[in-house]
Amino acid sequence: MGNAHSPTGVEYGNYDKTRRYGFEVASEQFLGILSLNESFSYVDAKIKGGSKIPNVYTYKATLEASVEVVQDTSIWVQNAFFGKQKVVGQNKSLKAYSLSDIGISTKVGQVSLSAGVRNVFDTFYYDYYNADKTAAIAGYGYLVGQGRTFFIEGRYNF
Repeated sequence: MGNAHSPTGVEYGNYDKTRRYGFEVASEQFLGILSLNESFSYVDAKIKGGSKIPNVYTYKATLEASVEVVQDTSIWVQNAFFGKQKVVGQNKSLKAYSLSDIGISTKVGQVSLSAGVRNVFDTFYYDYYNADKTAAIAGYGYLVGQGRTFFIEGRYNF
């Protein structure tokens, strides 16, 4: 279990007897200048004895479409749907939410560059919630998800 509001940073503990089952499937299609990419992952994370492990999304689904506008330069849009996650200290879950990103990517030799907008629609969501009033630091603590952000990314492959 983690504490996102610790004054010294994130602190991690460990649940003694846990069990995680899951799977992930992904697919990609190339249709000329259009590329489609889909994925779905599911995790059933439980403490032995029955209760779900807090702060673990049950499932995540993504869908991405990319159009090559000129050679090695593409415009893309991605949507990711995040399933529920159990709240620390309660038998409730945080709501599922969806985030959309857009951007442009190009590659020149071994260098790739990308720029875009994450969370285009500025969706409000919670990434973490601790409802355990006995927690010394983060009882009833929320961690709000990141709003709309702009990014530039560069990579060099060698």
